[in-house]
Amino acid sequence: MSLNSRECQTLVTSLKGFDMDASRRSFNKLLALIPTLPYLWPRAAQAKAYDSGKPLLTVPGPTIETTDGKISGYIRNGVHTFKGIPYASSPAEGNRFKPAQRLKPRTGIRPSLAYGAVCPQAKRGDWKYENIAFLFDWDDGYQDENCLSLNIWTPSIDQNKRPVMVWIHGGYFEAGSSHELPSYDGERLSHRGDAVVVSVNHRLGILGYLNLAGVFEEDYPSSANVGMLDLILALEWIRDNIAQFGGDPGNITLFGQSGGGYKISTLMIMPKAKGLFHKAIVQSGSKPTLGTAEDSLQATELLLRELNITKESASKLHDIPTDSLIEAGVAVQKKISDGKPWEYKDRFRWQPVVDGRDVPALPFDTNALALSSHIPLLVGSTMHEWNPSVGDHSLAAIDMTQLHAYLQPRLGERTSTVIEAYRQENPLAPPIELLSLIVSPRTHVISHAEAKFRSGEAPVYVYWFGWRPPLFEGKPLAFHGVDLPFVFDNTDRAASITGGGSEALELASRVSASWVAFARHGDPGRAEAALPPWERFTPTRGQTMVIGNNAWMEDDPDRKERYVLEGRQSN
Repeated sequence: MSLNSRECQTLVTSLKGFDMDASRRSFNKLLALIPTLPYLWPRAAQAKAYDSGKPLLTVPGPTIETTDGKISGYIRNGVHTFKGIPYASSPAEGNRFKPAQRLKPRTGIRPSLAYGAVCPQAKRGDWKYENIAFLFDWDDGYQDENCLSLNIWTPSIDQNKRPVMVWIHGGYFEAGSSHELPSYDGERLSHRGDAVVVSVNHRLGILGYLNLAGVFEEDYPSSANVGMLDLILALEWIRDNIAQFGGDPGNITLFGQSGGGYKISTLMIMPKAKGLFHKAIVQSGSKPTLGTAEDSLQATELLLRELNITKESASKLHDIPTDSLIEAGVAVQKKISDGKPWEYKDRFRWQPVVDGRDVPALPFDTNALALSSHIPLLVGSTMHEWNPSVGDHSLAAIDMTQLHAYLQPRLGERTSTVIEAYRQENPLAPPIELLSLIVSPRTHVISHAEAKFRSGEAPVYVYWFGWRPPLFEGKPLAFHGVDLPFVFDNTDRAASITGGGSEALELASRVSASWVAFARHGDPGRAEAALPPWERFTPTRGQTMVIGNNAWMEDDPDRKERYVLEGRQSN
């Protein structure tokens, strides 16, 4: 469906007869349901062009002096780029499962032109789904245990003290890399936002979170959390060196999606991370749980049996090839959780462990969050995170009977009640959209925002991202990860998600401007051409920026139906 500006005006005029206070939510949801509705806000200025007076590409670029030695990168479109910079010593061989160490200064100039190694991990299973593989267009890179590196994009290497935005990639705690998606390229965000953008690789999965402390405590007291300690070491490197790249070490913002958000939520309650960052953006990554010592030790004991390792032969852990180690880890998880519900499986994934020291509590613990009470938080999710028709397009055509059958195993006798609550609040939504909303509730986002609100005075801002790609006849809806090209202002680079085009570019200019405004000021509304004025979140009202083809503030837009799903009374 496509409307020209006159048709849009007719639509708006025809709705003026409604009681807009009472019908505001229905009106807003109608706007969200029309994928090509022209923007009702004034158009932003044309996207700032790259500096055409400079050569497209210069190699090498200027030499930068770091605490580890000199490095050189390249300049493209006026943006200084450095890739694959090591921030710590190799965690391989005898250092496996141990905290990484700072590098010793080296001589000479190290070229930093290409992305570093990806932490070894299990094979990506989603390649077998062509629709998903097309959307994400992954670059899996090359794997090696010596993977502790970071990448930097900066508009200039002067001393202007720009805001620093540190990207932490997704993939739960088990997979992914700093460059796995086209969206992650930081050049355009750095240029348009006049910010220094950094992305980080670190240990994942069994290499980052195998709990050996309960078996070989004297040798591996922190093994269950070394993946998180890697990130702290990277942040220390950034603190000590980013001024050389035109960044402000006193204004560092962490932003990450999915597993990246999980990691940021964890860093916010880690004592060793205190003072290393000043703002946080969690995108689809609000997770209230982490691993427990009991569960992680059960997985460790099974793994040691799988590998035929005893206390007396502990040194063999350093000799096992990484492929064999990862395969054994996958086999252990399969033995533990096959046939069990998702919640049970989640307990035995490789993830940080609450050990009372490095990770003292769970991420939503209000007392633990007091550690970061001064840090503003921007948090949200997409509307249809776990839309099952992203991978299986046949599900886009389900009817109400099939919807009921799909949800029955999950909701039991409450199925009809929940479906009816969502249908009443979303009367124009087809069954697949109702299903996607029900399996993608904002429960953890709101709980996260409420816990952060209670922990201190720093502001909390909440968003709900509902923009829908025009590809595949709209079947993906606002799926998990659809926001990434907009945050990085890379809608053309990630056209396999967005379809490219002016509408996506326009929204990206506003979303990325809002993210940079938050990094610069702690307020996503303080920027020209950003989204509309953005109110702070309070638990009473639940103020949320709803982002679709248009954007608007709304008080807890899905509270009524979400409360029915959660089994509690609406206020």
